Amino acid sequence: MKSKIMLSVIGLVMGSLFADPYKDGDVVVFFGDSITHGGRYHEFITDFYRTRFPERQIRFINAGVGGDAASRAINRIDNDIVPYNPTHVTIHFGMNDVGRLFYSYYPEKRELTGRVRAIEGWYNSTTRLVGAIKKAVPNAKLMYFTPTPYDDTAVNTNKSFGLYHSLFGCNGGLAMMAGHVIIRAEKEGVPYVNFYTPLNSFVSRHQKKDPSFMMTRKDRVHPTAIGHAIMAWTFLEAQNVPSTVSDVEIDAKELKALKCDNATVSDISGGENALQFKMLAKSLPFPVVSNAVPYIAEFNVEEKFNRERLCVKGLSSGEYELTIGTNVVGKWTSEELEKGILLGFNTKTPQYAHAQEVFRRQEAVMYKERTVRNAHYARWCLTGKVDVNDAKKVSEYYEKQKEIDKNFAKNFFIKFTPQYIEYWPKHEEVHAQLWEEQEDIRKFAQPKELKYEIKKVK
Repeated sequence: MKSKIMLSVIGLVMGSLFADPYKDGDVVVFFGDSITHGGRYHEFITDFYRTRFPERQIRFINAGVGGDAASRAINRIDNDIVPYNPTHVTIHFGMNDVGRLFYSYYPEKRELTGRVRAIEGWYNSTTRLVGAIKKAVPNAKLMYFTPTPYDDTAVNTNKSFGLYHSLFGCNGGLAMMAGHVIIRAEKEGVPYVNFYTPLNSFVSRHQKKDPSFMMTRKDRVHPTAIGHAIMAWTFLEAQNVPSTVSDVEIDAKELKALKCDNATVSDISGGENALQFKMLAKSLPFPVVSNAVPYIAEFNVEEKFNRERLCVKGLSSGEYELTIGTNVVGKWTSEELEKGILLGFNTKTPQYAHAQEVFRRQEAVMYKERTVRNAHYARWCLTGKVDVNDAKKVSEYYEKQKEIDKNFAKNFFIKFTPQYIEYWPKHEEVHAQLWEEQEDIRKFAQPKELKYEIKKVK
């Protein structure tokens, strides 16, 4: 098996089994650890679907719990998957299974043995977990995620890093696990997303220029917003989602639309020196978190996911100004307009502003959902220590721990217990409210008809 794994790791750059884009009515549960619990990749995936397919009612569920592992997650299926009756479940574990503390620059024999046992344990636990999920929600389609990288190569002399020195070699263990995921997925015919390779390659490219460059927080584990954006782009590519926001071609001489892809055009008037028309696109541009904007060219995001193209043929030679609604969005030559201009990341268009507001509203709802997950985290931590369904006993346990735990403020097991006590009795109501807010965002994301004016300025 070891040689098969190594071959898979070497071939990680190779393709994946594609999954179809989500449909109207789908319910998607993202099941994972802290990278899901407190992460944003699923938020950015949601942003894409809200803006690209605003007519589709799709529910996305964050079912991550910080610190969880494949060996323990099986105990959460009844609370975090089954109640939603999902059509799709993604599975993302590994960072807490790899046995990070077995890694160092000079490992002893017991550490080397521990590494092997950790990966073997994770593989066997994943097998049991997948089987349990299939049994619990037999109609749900599964998708496997590879682990994300651990950054054991970033050079940082900042003393504030403290405990976050490099656990050297850990990233190699995660590469082995990524190979396992790919072999399992291909054997079972299950779609998968290879997060490991694009993230690891991204870090390697940038650390060649700047050895201190990091795609994670200082713990070297959790991806930053940039990392989560790359994860979302990788996921969308694995789904083979359509790249087009809208693609419109107009003949200024004939005053007719030659092409209307994902849009409708009406009321065309004017001529070779000035043109007016109305357009209703079926989608909004794909909003990207500001931290990741500098990397959209590196990952070809506009061409892959945000292709909003306008082509105008038959204009007389010269320079033209384009106004959309009341916004002057730029100037182009007749030759550039005839070739086609891309507007997906043009920050001056009203549709861009509309998409950014969708992003902001979605961000606020996802923040609430991450906070709700803190209560789920507390329940997970308290299970086995106290009867989690007895509020009085949970409160008594909480007060007792405050007295005996000197590091109480830093103990996440206890820190989120008050949220659990407050939230859990009404958790079904809270989830229903979050879904209503998601629906409000979807309705807000419906594109509006806009007036386009192109006039000659030179």
